[in-house]
Amino acid sequence: MGIFITAGIVAILIAVFVIVQKRKNERVFPVSGGVYTTKEKNGRFHVIKVLALSKKGFVHYLHYPSEFPQRPETLQISVMADRPGHCRVETKKFHQLYPKQIGRIRVNPREIQRYLRPKAS
Repeated sequence: MGIFITAGIVAILIAVFVIVQKRKNERVFPVSGGVYTTKEKNGRFHVIKVLALSKKGFVHYLHYPSEFPQRPETLQISVMADRPGHCRVETKKFHQLYPKQIGRIRVNPREIQRYLRPKAS
């Protein structure tokens, strides 16, 4: 009987290890200019565009206000709202946005200026 319990525990540990490795491999790493769909807590989807990766370990991105009931597979950024909000998240927590890359476009220097410009007090 003890051998069956030991074999069961080993099988469970192997299954957990395989699942953890699969999730690590599925993580999406941000790239400058990358366009991603993200899943919000309410189950709706948004679009973000990565502007830059900082040396301090942050991802700076534009968060477009449009919401989608399903994750878009393709998207034309030019039709998105022209007032995206600037956000940042730690690079190691980027995967918590549940991102899926759907494209990559050049980062416009004006987009970067907006987040580098000091805020008026």
